[in-house]
Amino acid sequence: MTCACAIAAYLGLALPLLDGIPRTIEFKSVDWSSNSPAETYSLSGVIATSSDGSRMNRVRSTGRRFLFFLAEQRTGHSIYSRTPHVSYLLDDDERIVRVIPCTCEWERNAWPEDHQCASSAKEYDPGLIYRGWTRVAGIPVTKYTQLSPSQIMEVSFAPSAHCEVMEELKIVFGIGQQKSYSRFVITKYIPGEPARVLFTLPSAYRFEQHPHVR
Repeated sequence: MTCACAIAAYLGLALPLLDGIPRTIEFKSVDWSSNSPAETYSLSGVIATSSDGSRMNRVRSTGRRFLFFLAEQRTGHSIYSRTPHVSYLLDDDERIVRVIPCTCEWERNAWPEDHQCASSAKEYDPGLIYRGWTRVAGIPVTKYTQLSPSQIMEVSFAPSAHCEVMEELKIVFGIGQQKSYSRFVITKYIPGEPARVLFTLPSAYRFEQHPHVR
């Protein structure tokens, strides 16, 4: 059964972001598919994680047509507090905090670490091949690629940042001329415990209590 508390804690973000490693990151991503060639979907925001497992997400999603015309734009803001194990969905426009007590648990495993993040790359995708070193957001990273008839993938890991995935590019080829493109990149990385203000709930907002949800 889907855990609503976990979805709120991560805002449903299917991103290669570590959990339980104290840091604050800024990121952006973009997705495009030949099934809807005139449309692009982008995501950007800030994610802060504490060593105790608490997490803050503040993101903005944007849909565009023909690259220039804004089709839709949404924002999301959530805070997960490891103690007392509760997720909070914040509506900053309506000034409402929706409280979701957690009755589920989830794994918080970090990537295995080594000098070139080879173990992390193998766990991420066994087909990745080491290509060398470069930098992302000013941080040295090891770059891995996978080339096949079905897809092109490039992934960069940061050995000095617990083998965090700093960048991922993927091009997937479908039937005929079908293909899709996605790119995720961390644009700023601040190690260490995040500023506590990021986890502070605004007292001026209206709080709506929700029952335990799995």
